[in-house]
Amino acid sequence: MTMTSTKIAHDDLRKSKSLRLLSSTTSIPRGGSGSGTYSSLISSAQDSLLIQTGVVHQLLEIIDVLGTFVFAFAGAYKAGKKGMDLLGMMILASITAIGGGTVRDLLMGTGGKAIFWLRNPIYIQISFVTTIATYLLWPIFEREFGIKDSARTICTADAFAMAAFCVLGTKRGVEKNLAPPMWVVSGVITSVFGGIIRDILCGEPPRVMYPYKSMLSAGPILGSVIYTLLTSSKQKFDEDLVSVTAFLVTFSVRTWSFDHPWRLPHWPDETIKGRKKEKK
Repeated sequence: MTMTSTKIAHDDLRKSKSLRLLSSTTSIPRGGSGSGTYSSLISSAQDSLLIQTGVVHQLLEIIDVLGTFVFAFAGAYKAGKKGMDLLGMMILASITAIGGGTVRDLLMGTGGKAIFWLRNPIYIQISFVTTIATYLLWPIFEREFGIKDSARTICTADAFAMAAFCVLGTKRGVEKNLAPPMWVVSGVITSVFGGIIRDILCGEPPRVMYPYKSMLSAGPILGSVIYTLLTSSKQKFDEDLVSVTAFLVTFSVRTWSFDHPWRLPHWPDETIKGRKKEKK
């Protein structure tokens, strides 16, 4: 969901790095309280992004595109089960696939440019093709083979896509000169907000926000935190290593939650008004 916008941002960062090097050769003093810890961390992290080998990043971008298929399928499937027509399925599939990146870029700004999926229509194209394929083929798979959307293969693919969105979204926070805590926010928004909007439009409680569902948000939160800590550490870690570590943490936590009933902290049922009545 961030492939084109990330490449454009890298070009901008190279320009800003050149300006920093030019300004450092002048005799103008740099004093005052403006040169804080966050500024040095952000500058260091951006330079690290610029010198990365790019191999892992390119793989993440490929997974990003494949993940768009997975998220679009989840949206199309839910829309179909809710009785929506083909247009409704296309809309919900697109929102699920690109909603997180859209919310993120709207909050951060795009420098006067259009949102990433308007500049690179492959994401909408993927969503539409996935919707049509789901509309035509999924009822056959369900009827003939008994495949459900909760099948482990589909859930694992979903976790794979979520991990890629998490890492790319966190990187986007670095590229936009945000404070390190906001890198985490950027990664989480990119990973889960498409699903939140999807569930709201379907009249359901967002899965990521309720304790009786699996720990959907724990993986992206931990992955983004790991990425932020390693990137902002005084010890310089290889960017590819940081990306792979954050990806594996996100993916592992998400897949681990499939078979474990653990939940994020929440009030007990007796404290929540009407909760027991709703379950009945």
